[in-house]
Amino acid sequence: MCRSLGVLRSLDATEALIAASNIPGISSRTKAKPDSIRAAATWALTQLPKDPNVDNALEKLRTDRSELVQKAAELAEFFRE
Repeated sequence: MCRSLGVLRSLDATEALIAASNIPGISSRTKAKPDSIRAAATWALTQLPKDPNVDNALEKLRTDRSELVQKAAELAEFFRE
């Protein structure tokens, strides 16, 4: 689903993709997504049009604990307009 949202390039998906790409806080009741899903959501963020929220999220994801997520976030420099 994350990849489809990236292909659609809809800013309406921004919040959902950012939520899917991040690790929930300690006090959160939601479980952390597997790194493969988080990386797919991160890749989808690189496909969205320029937006400050997306840019901030990608900057943070470049230093994520998961190398897979980091690599996906680094793609932003190639895909972002």
